[in-house]
Amino acid sequence: MKNPGIALASLLIAALLIVNIGCAGEQTTPSPTPTVAPSITPATNQTPSATPAPTPQLTQTPTATSTPGPTPTQTPYATPTPAPTTTIALFLEITQPTDGAQVSTGSITVSGITIPGAVVSVSMNDETEIVTVGQDGKFTVRVTLEEGPNLIEVIASDLLGNEKSATVTVIYIP
Repeated sequence: MKNPGIALASLLIAALLIVNIGCAGEQTTPSPTPTVAPSITPATNQTPSATPAPTPQLTQTPTATSTPGPTPTQTPYATPTPAPTTTIALFLEITQPTDGAQVSTGSITVSGITIPGAVVSVSMNDETEIVTVGQDGKFTVRVTLEEGPNLIEVIASDLLGNEKSATVTVIYIP
């Protein structure tokens, strides 16, 4: 070898280049240890010597990248819905007798119509009778009259507690 000091310095520089090239694309933070450049001091009639620089310590800082994982999703569940139903608002109509009618018999038929499934009560002279309502909403009941005016009250109620009422007055003249 002609000059071992120069060869050693070249070797150190090559090692530093390899370290820097190997870390390309990564962030590095140098250690707080100072770097000393190689110095060659030739002596007269002596073999040149080189003082090698300390090997730099590189601290590699990894770059944190977050790879999003699968986003949890809820599986939709079918919500059972009841079959559509046609709801009819509660109503009540007395179809017979007409209000103010004068009769000569002691009993008459009271008829009317409301919604199917309703509960109907017919009251007259402090007596109340529950009447059966047909699937078509029609009802009929026979009542006994007292001489003179008779107030007949009919009340229909549905399963929700709603009520409708109607009255007619029938005059019994024997």
